[in-house]
Amino acid sequence: MSESDELTEDGSFEEFEKAVVTVQTGSGHGTGFVISETGEVLTNEHVVRDAVQIHVAFSDGTMHKADVVKSDPNYDLALLHISDETGFPALSLADEPAEAEDRVYVIGHPLTHSFIVNEGKVKESTSSFQVIEITNAVFPGHSGSPVLSVSGEVVGVVYASQQDGEQSGEGLAVPLHDVHSFLGN
Repeated sequence: MSESDELTEDGSFEEFEKAVVTVQTGSGHGTGFVISETGEVLTNEHVVRDAVQIHVAFSDGTMHKADVVKSDPNYDLALLHISDETGFPALSLADEPAEAEDRVYVIGHPLTHSFIVNEGKVKESTSSFQVIEITNAVFPGHSGSPVLSVSGEVVGVVYASQQDGEQSGEGLAVPLHDVHSFLGN
C-alpha cells in the first residue's frame, strides 16, 4: 500500500481533498486550493502564466472556469476566482507559520495522479530565499499544492522541488507570511 493510500484510508483527509483542485490550462496542469466559499482559489503564478483559459476540477468531478484576479511572479502566487457559483469547500490559512521539524502534509495532483497525500516535516522555516523546505517528494503537477499543518491549516504553497544534491526531489514551499502578504492579510 502506498503512503498516500495509508494516509487517506481512514478518511481524515477527505474534507481537505474537497477544497483541493486540479488547475488545468491549455499547456498543462497544476494544483490549487479554495480559500473562500465564494470561489477564490490559490495556486502558483507559473501554473497559470500565459494561460488563455483556466479550468479547475474538484474531487467530485465538477469543473469550473476560473479567471486570474491577481498574480505575482515574485511570490509565485496567483489568486483565481470561480464566478459561476458559491458555497465551495475551503481550506483555512494558519495564523502562525510552520516551524522546523513540524509535521506537514501535502495534497496534490503530481504527474498523472490525483489527490496524492504525502507526509513530511519542515526542514527549515527560513533561508536566504525565504522558503520552507519539506521532506515530501514533489513532482510536476504538485505546484500550487497546499502544505497543511497537523491541524489542517495551510502553512505554505508548494512551488518547486530541489533538483540536485542529496535533497533532490524534496519540496519547496512559499511560506505562510508570503501568502498573507500576497493576499493582503
